Amino acid sequence: MEILKEANYYNNSVKEIYRYEQDETVSAIVHEEVNKGNKVLAFHNSIETTSNISIGDSKVLHAGNREGSSEFKQIAAEQKFDCDVLNTTKLLSEATEIKDDSVDTIVIHGISDIDTFVQSTGRVRDKKVNVYYKRISKKSITAKLRYIYKQLFYYEEFMRLGEAEFIKEYGIDVIDKSMKAFYLTTVLDPSSHNEYTRLKVHKTGLAFLQYHEDMYTFMSDHGFEAFFDEYFPGIHFIDIEQLKKERFIQIDIIDNYIDK
Repeated sequence: MEILKEANYYNNSVKEIYRYEQDETVSAIVHEEVNKGNKVLAFHNSIETTSNISIGDSKVLHAGNREGSSEFKQIAAEQKFDCDVLNTTKLLSEATEIKDDSVDTIVIHGISDIDTFVQSTGRVRDKKVNVYYKRISKKSITAKLRYIYKQLFYYEEFMRLGEAEFIKEYGIDVIDKSMKAFYLTTVLDPSSHNEYTRLKVHKTGLAFLQYHEDMYTFMSDHGFEAFFDEYFPGIHFIDIEQLKKERFIQIDIIDNYIDK
């Protein structure tokens, strides 16, 4: 976890970060980018929202359709895509490089996981991009904290019960599929030469959970944007909805003045 904490976040691909709340707000921005001849890469928390940003020649790419997707094949071969708007999920948030000068905008729609969020901003290589993200509610942060607390509770139970009782209580299958602080390994008994399964603490996984507990607790107290200072140092954060309100207020003041 020291590597995670000491990473050089000044070396990122972000020009500016914009927050929006209404889908029509980001749709207008995407529409403007497409009209200028630019492409947009949009990451979604769920497949269900990928149709929310359907502008121009838009495509949807996710784990369920990637085998038959021409966009997926093109990205793998050429590190670019031809459509105006590519709506995807966390499928492309890791180990993907886009090298296309016409991609100037990334949209992050409803993703509250900070690792996926940060990784998504770095998919476009060799240039800086503007990032637009949908406002993350306190409810989403609280839900993430509950998940982390549950994972850390399992570790405390493991330490309290011991390996054998813990396995008896929760079962190997549940532990293997659902608990992030452990891993299963096969051990060879030197006397009988029989193999048997042992449950070990995943030290990196545990440290990761503890780090996230600190981070999400901080965000719960100070807002989702509280982590920007660490992950996006020196990057401007702009609230588009607030700007719209201020603009409407200014227009209203001018109109009232003229009416007088």
